[in-house]
Amino acid sequence: MVFLVIGLLTLLNLGTGFGLLALLAPLKFRQKLDPLERLLSMLGAGVLANSLLGLLLADAGVYASWLLLVGALVLAAAGFFRQSRRKEQGGSTALSSLAVPFTQWTLPGRVEYLLVALWLAGSTLIYFRPHEIMWGGADAGVYINLGAYLEQQGTLVVKDELLAELPPELYPTFLRTMPDGTFFWSSGFLVTDQTGRIWPPFYHLHVVWLAAGFALGGVAGALQLTPYWALLATFAIYLVARRLLKGSPHGWWLALGAVGSLAITAIQVWFARYPTSEMLTQFLFWFGLWAFIVWGEDEYEDGTLAYLAGGAWGTTFLVRIDTFFVWIIPAVLAVYLIGEKRWQRSQLWFFAPLVILPIYATWHALVFARPYFDNIYGYALAVAWQQFWWLLPIMGLAGLLGLVLLRRGGLFALLTRFWGTGRYLILIGGVALALYAWFLRPRLGSALEYVNPWDNVTVQQWNHMNLRHLGWYMSAPAVFLAIAGALRLWWDLQRRTWAMVL
Repeated sequence: MVFLVIGLLTLLNLGTGFGLLALLAPLKFRQKLDPLERLLSMLGAGVLANSLLGLLLADAGVYASWLLLVGALVLAAAGFFRQSRRKEQGGSTALSSLAVPFTQWTLPGRVEYLLVALWLAGSTLIYFRPHEIMWGGADAGVYINLGAYLEQQGTLVVKDELLAELPPELYPTFLRTMPDGTFFWSSGFLVTDQTGRIWPPFYHLHVVWLAAGFALGGVAGALQLTPYWALLATFAIYLVARRLLKGSPHGWWLALGAVGSLAITAIQVWFARYPTSEMLTQFLFWFGLWAFIVWGEDEYEDGTLAYLAGGAWGTTFLVRIDTFFVWIIPAVLAVYLIGEKRWQRSQLWFFAPLVILPIYATWHALVFARPYFDNIYGYALAVAWQQFWWLLPIMGLAGLLGLVLLRRGGLFALLTRFWGTGRYLILIGGVALALYAWFLRPRLGSALEYVNPWDNVTVQQWNHMNLRHLGWYMSAPAVFLAIAGALRLWWDLQRRTWAMVL
C-alpha cells in the first residue's frame, strides 16, 4: 500500500508538474537548477495544479478522483506537445537538465544524490506508520471521514435526511447543545438549522487529497497521505538549506545533517503519522520558500519561479485558516520593489496568487464551513479588539511614516544607514529575550484562564511556558541552537535569507 500510494501520487504530480512547467512562459528557468531542484519544481508545480483542480471539483459538487487523473493527463499531454514543438524549433525547456545522463554527473553529485536517496528511504520507514485514527474527538478523524465522504459523494455538502425530519424540540435530546445555540452532530460537525445540513469544520484542500488516497486504497490509502507530505516537506527543507549554504565547501553535507536531525525529531515524526493538515502546509511553505529564494537570486525577474513561490504560499490559505502570517513576506517585498522602482509585470506571477487564492479560500469557508470560520475569526477579532485596540493608532502612524519615506525614496537608505548599529541591537535583544523566555518567564508568568466557547468551560493557557514546552519536543540544546541560527541569519542578512528570517 505504501509504495502504491507513493508511486501513483508521485507520477500524478510529476506528470502534471511537467505539463505546467512546459506550458509556462518562458519555458525555461533563468536560474540554473540542478536535477534535484528541477525534480522538486516539477513535484511542487504538480501539487499546485492538482490541488486547485481537485478543490474546484469538490466545490462544484462533482469531485471524483478519476476526473483529477484526467485533468493531470490532459495537462501532461499539452506540456509534452509544447515541449516537443520547442525542441523542434531548437529551444531549451525548463526540464532539460533532468535528461543529463548519470554518467555525466560529477562525483560529489553522485555521492549527494545517493545519500539523499538513502535518507528518503529511511524516512519512509519512519513516517509511513500512520496513526489509524478514523473517528473520535480528534481533528484527524474528522479529516479522514471527510475525505472518504468526498470520494463517495463527490461533494463537501453533508446532509442527513433523517435529521431534516427530526422535530427541532428533539435536537437537545439527540444532539449536543453548544453555548451559541447550535448543535454538535458529531465530533467537529455542527448543525445550525432544521434543513438537515451538517457543517464540517476546517478548510478542505487536505480533504481533497485524502479523498484521492481513499480512492487508491480505502482508509488505509488515505492514511498514507500525511506521511507522503512529510517526505516531500523534508526534501524541500533540504533544498532550502542547501541554497542558504550555497558557496560553502561543505554546504550540502551541513544541509543534509540539519534536515536529517529535523526529520527524526519527535514532533516531526508525530505529525508525519497524524492525518491532519500540518504536513501539507509544511511542504507548501518550504517549497514556496525554496522557489522564493531562487527567484530572489534572479533579481525577482523569473516569472516561472515567481508563480511557484506565490502559488505555493497562496495555496496554504486553502489548507489552513491560520496561515495569514505568510503575507508579511510579499508585503515587505512589495514595499522594496516599489520603493526602489524595480517593479516589473512578471512579478505579478508572484503577487496575484497571494491575492486570488486567499479570496477563494474565504469564499470557500463561508460556503462550506461557515460556523468554523465565524468561530475562529469572530472570536479572534473580538479578543484582538479587546486587548490590542491601542496598537491601531501606533500601526497607523508607523504606516504613514513609512509611506512618506517610501515616496521620498529614503526608507531603504535609512535602514541601510542604521543597519550596522541595528544588528548589534537585534543580537543583544534576541539573546536577552531567549534568556528571559527560558529562565525568567516560566517563574514570573501565570496561566491565563478563559472560557472556551465550544463547551463553555474554563480552560488554562500556559503561554508563559511556551519555550520550555518547545524544549520538551526538541530538547534544550536544539532550542538554543535554533535561536543561535536565527540570530546568525539576522547578523548576515542577505537576499537569499531575509524571507526565512521573517
